[in-house]
Amino acid sequence: DLVANVSPMWEVLPTVARSLNFRLVVRDNATGGGANDRADITLTIAGSAGPFIVNSPNNSGISYAAFSTQTITWAVTSTDIAPVSCANVDILLSTDGGLTYPNTLASNVPNSGSAIVTIPNVSSTTARIMVKGTGRAFFDISNNNFTITSCNAPNTPTAVSVDNANICSGNSVSLSATCATGTITWYNTISGGTALGTGTGFSQTPTSTITYYASCENVTCKSDRVATSQVTVTTQPTNPTAISVNNTNICSGTSVALNATCATGTITWYNAISGGTALGTGTGFSQTPASTITYYASCEIVNCKSDRVATSQVTVTSQPTNPTAVSTNNSNICPGNSVSLNATCASGTITWYNAISGGTALGTGTELSQTPASTITYYASCENVNCKSLRVATNQVIVAALTTNPTAVSVDNTNICVGNSVSLAATCATGTIAWYNIATGGASLGSGSGLSQTPASTITFYASCEIVNCKSARVATSQVTVTAPPTNPTAVSVDNTNICAGSIVSLAGTCATGTITWYNAISGGTALGTGTGFSQTPASTITYYASCEIVNCKSARVATNQVIVLPQTNSVTSTISTGTSIVQAAQTINASNKVISPAKVTYKAGNSISLNAGFEAQTGSVFVAQIQGCN
Repeated sequence: DLVANVSPMWEVLPTVARSLNFRLVVRDNATGGGANDRADITLTIAGSAGPFIVNSPNNSGISYAAFSTQTITWAVTSTDIAPVSCANVDILLSTDGGLTYPNTLASNVPNSGSAIVTIPNVSSTTARIMVKGTGRAFFDISNNNFTITSCNAPNTPTAVSVDNANICSGNSVSLSATCATGTITWYNTISGGTALGTGTGFSQTPTSTITYYASCENVTCKSDRVATSQVTVTTQPTNPTAISVNNTNICSGTSVALNATCATGTITWYNAISGGTALGTGTGFSQTPASTITYYASCEIVNCKSDRVATSQVTVTSQPTNPTAVSTNNSNICPGNSVSLNATCASGTITWYNAISGGTALGTGTELSQTPASTITYYASCENVNCKSLRVATNQVIVAALTTNPTAVSVDNTNICVGNSVSLAATCATGTIAWYNIATGGASLGSGSGLSQTPASTITFYASCEIVNCKSARVATSQVTVTAPPTNPTAVSVDNTNICAGSIVSLAGTCATGTITWYNAISGGTALGTGTGFSQTPASTITYYASCEIVNCKSARVATNQVIVLPQTNSVTSTISTGTSIVQAAQTINASNKVISPAKVTYKAGNSISLNAGFEAQTGSVFVAQIQGCN
């Protein structure tokens, strides 16, 4: 009756508002006793809407060609507003006179009363159209059959593909396919719609996730459409923010943590502003760079990547090697005395500590001065910014306690003639006996118990117990009374202090009383002769001594200047580290020694001075070379 447009006598469509109650009962046909179930449904009829009627195609004698686009119209009659409120409809095609509707021409299109559809490539003289509310029970079908004329469609396309199935918004894809006959034509729906373009390698820039469809088409006919893979369009992530590295100055072998924030996507790290392979992902990502480097963060969703944003540069400093030649200039000192700390770094700055680890640096540089209060070991480290070598110890510096005063301080003779000697004796509980001729100050006369002295005049000697620079108070001997029959000689001189071997010197001196007597030793020995203008031919460097003598009472011996008998050649190999020295030769000096601060050295030769391999005058020393005659 519905297909024939006949209204049945007993089942008529309502024309007024009412509710219709239906029940569906089902029963299985199981052997031995079936079961049944039911479902109830209520349909509410709106008296203000309808009838919902297909207007076109509705006349007889209509014929459509396959693949043609046709406009389907229907009477909405308030079904799009309350209380029905049906916003969308489905348009279906029957090819058996309206009995079945296997072909969907449009789905979920607006309930506006008109829609354009594409007629499929089917052949029928009994085609009908149904327009049905999407998800609703009401519909209408066209009243008359119409004809669809099919065509000889090309084969469906092959090798249908898209070059990228995951893209970022704003990027394009290339659509490819092959047609045995006809032209490749592209759509964005499985049926209907307008062609996007033609040809293989066709470019599209989708704004959202989409599937494209290819059809092989000739003038009159089209193949079925074949889908590409779905193209997933991902929104382009924004650039990362809060990009940072936890340490911008590190030592080789040390790690840094890379941090950043993405509004969308995953933080991905690189070591180049563009290109290259990702190092890893996530904030707090750890890296151990081998050299100075800048890292870059990108926010990424699959193939969608933001610009790369740089961290601060990470400066990688090479780990310094351990210091060498670590030493102190003195390992035994008194409280209040200083020591000099020395070391060498291949790279970095020498930095000093008083502990093997931890603590605060005492200072930097070689020859650093320290005044320890107690026995201590110092440690040197080579350091570049935060990069520090292991600490290497100096020798231990022993800060000695002050010594006690000497005991049993004595002199073996308290009355002597000028020129005679006395023996000084004392005992130290600790340290070495050192002798002086004044109660404070002055230079030490010598050390040890039994030290011999030849005072020139009445004198008191003083003993001190000393450990390196640690000295007790000085304790006096008894006074030594010196009788002065002859006074010391005056104007004691030698007429030449630098001579060649075989040359003669003349010795001169004056005695107020007594006779000038000459010696080649400060004490003891045999007299060389007497008188002023006394001639000598020394075989080697020597100092002469003059004494004014009256029988056995002798003045102190007074030295001439040293007479240097120059060798023809003088080879110097030993290190000179203290004092003021003069090295001489009649002809040649060959030097391969070191002159170390604070030494002051003068080389004098008649012909040449050769500074050979191994010679070095170090910083802080004084070295002078002079070419002059034998005298």
